[in-house]
Amino acid sequence: MYSRTATEHCLQRKGFSVKAGRVPDEPEHRDLYVNRTSAKPDQYPNLLFFGKWSDAREYAKGDSVPLLRRGNVVVEVENYHGGAESAPEVTALTTCLRIAVPERAT
Repeated sequence: MYSRTATEHCLQRKGFSVKAGRVPDEPEHRDLYVNRTSAKPDQYPNLLFFGKWSDAREYAKGDSVPLLRRGNVVVEVENYHGGAESAPEVTALTTCLRIAVPERAT
């Protein structure tokens, strides 16, 4: 499972402005809103983190066009024929997807 917190830290280290949030009527996911500058706030897609892979898979089916999905994360970009994966604004984000590392017992 990808971690929202670990991904957020990676994006911030790469110079992104990241805001965590939730949609009140969609409790199954927690979101990261990402941009480089306030001048172009919609340049990068949002990242939706789901607690269950099955919920992410279902959400990624989209209304009419599938969305890009990586495990439990849906990248809010339409994925026509798999082409969204290589878009620069998408790869800039997906390279920062991080898996939560469990804490070791001491």
